[in-house]
Amino acid sequence: MAAELKPTTAAEYRKGKTKLVKLLSGNVFEIRKMPVPVMAEVMSRLGLDVPQGTPIEKIEELMKQKIDEPGFKVKVIDVVTYTVPRCVIQPKITEEATENTLAIDDVSPDDLFELFGEIFEFTGVSKAAEALRRKFRTKPIR
Repeated sequence: MAAELKPTTAAEYRKGKTKLVKLLSGNVFEIRKMPVPVMAEVMSRLGLDVPQGTPIEKIEELMKQKIDEPGFKVKVIDVVTYTVPRCVIQPKITEEATENTLAIDDVSPDDLFELFGEIFEFTGVSKAAEALRRKFRTKPIR
């Protein structure tokens, strides 16, 4: 007799789509893979016109070309502050701090950029994230 099929539960589906990361600061965050709408918005904010189905390697190549353009750093800061709150599950990061959330302004720049890199790496676009992180590095990696 064939095994009975049952729908995947939400918890089963989410398994493997989140992970805990310990940052150099010692803080631990739970992150998730970047959803498609967030990735599309990131590409738009960076001024990347990427046709659907473009391989990750080509996206990384396009991002490397953009890094040295004037005004690119401002775009990256915008993308980081857009992406991190949408991809960090715990502790929740919001516009304004509450008893149970951090305000985006409360998170140190080092933690923000490290979280951004971790999110990109977990999503599968790590080379591009590392190039962006190097562009903003203010002190050597420990």
